[in-house]
Amino acid sequence: MDENNINIDKKSGGKPVRLRLGTMSTLMVIFAVAITIVVNMVAQNLDLFYDLTPDMFFSISETSEQILADLDREVTIYTLFRTGHEIGIYQQFLQSYRAFPMVSVVNVDPFIHADFVERHAPPGQTIPVNSIIVESEGRHRVIFPHEMRTTRFDIFTLSEVVETITFESVVTNAIRQVASGFDYKIYFATGHGEMPLHPAFLQEFADWHFTVEDLDVTMIDRIPESASALLITTPQRDWNELTTQIIWEYLERGGKAVFFIDFSDVELMNLRRLVNNFGIDFVDDMVLESNPNFLVPLPGGQVNPFAFTPLYPARHNITNDIIESDFRVVLMNAMPLEPMAIARQNLTLEPLLVSSPDSFLKDVRTLEPGALIQREADDPTGPFVVMYAITDRASSPHSRIVFAGTESLLADAGANMWLTMNAFSWVMDTLPNVWIDAQTVNDNRLEFTSMAQVWFIMGISLFAIPGSVLVTGVVVWLRRRNK
Repeated sequence: MDENNINIDKKSGGKPVRLRLGTMSTLMVIFAVAITIVVNMVAQNLDLFYDLTPDMFFSISETSEQILADLDREVTIYTLFRTGHEIGIYQQFLQSYRAFPMVSVVNVDPFIHADFVERHAPPGQTIPVNSIIVESEGRHRVIFPHEMRTTRFDIFTLSEVVETITFESVVTNAIRQVASGFDYKIYFATGHGEMPLHPAFLQEFADWHFTVEDLDVTMIDRIPESASALLITTPQRDWNELTTQIIWEYLERGGKAVFFIDFSDVELMNLRRLVNNFGIDFVDDMVLESNPNFLVPLPGGQVNPFAFTPLYPARHNITNDIIESDFRVVLMNAMPLEPMAIARQNLTLEPLLVSSPDSFLKDVRTLEPGALIQREADDPTGPFVVMYAITDRASSPHSRIVFAGTESLLADAGANMWLTMNAFSWVMDTLPNVWIDAQTVNDNRLEFTSMAQVWFIMGISLFAIPGSVLVTGVVVWLRRRNK
């Protein structure tokens, strides 16, 4: 036999070199596959992953990481996904939360454990599938599906399209709130014809773990010790002497309150007297805006001079995160506030919202119905302060008051609601929500203008590219075989 045709390796016991090399190659492939399987199993069991997206889409922010690292209470995140129908994008985010020792993630199938879901539902509400419950030591917060994303209506597909993912923001803030260990009770002062609060605000208070209860101040002789703060809105008739005295005594001993007082035809002398004790007065006029940059457009291109977006004169704990997120509140029918010429020295007044320098005042009681509103030479001009934060250092602890010359902040709107919650957080000295940017969902799908393009791309991807790889492989194999 010709030794040139069959190469025998004496060290391998006389086996052909090709057979030995083929066996080694096969073993190496099997070994590589086995290693890959083991690595994937270990990564899956240890919840290990690495975000390879260019913008780190599935990674949580440093803000969240710091909050989770500082937790001193165990927190459980319950996902209400149907078994086998988990939402992949949320599962990816939850991988990051699982990495922290004080956080655990558990899926509860709402169709199997309906009693668990019902037990955590807010009064009078049901919790839909794909919601999340964040719980710590008996305190919990329900996060509904619509809170974890923002959508827009696509006029081309006639359907809702997801624009941003707000999952991290709502989940991290929920963890922060339930792990705080504090309960806050806010009494809504009633008894003088006050309008009820918007249901969306009551839900927002509940989400922040602020309990809101009505308190008829005409039927008591003292604000309860359980009060964390008072919520006071525009009364339809003035307070009596006893109500004024009760609220003054509460604030004098370190109480907290947030006022939302609209322009009113009713003379509120006792309410005004209480407010004057804290260094400010409200003017019986309305703020109108003439600068189009601060006016709120209405459908059809119309504008309402009584509706405007205010400026933030300085940074404050109440407005910081709203300023940083470039959000703007919208005010309607606002009264200007002005400091008293003579006020107690232990008061600190901090303006929170002001109108633009182009704003002006009108006494709307003198206007004829339907009259055209025009700025006149003798109209007082802005800017006007429409919201103050007040600290009274005469008491221990210090009294804190926020006074807004409008009830429009209690409207069901994002920035308005956010500012209101921050105001209560400040007066009660709680932790405000942290701002975490939402993740933008980029829809970069390739759009085709004809079926010919579709078939062309399909032919290349399904036949041309795989076929060229196959032919190249066959050619290489034949060449090696014939050597």
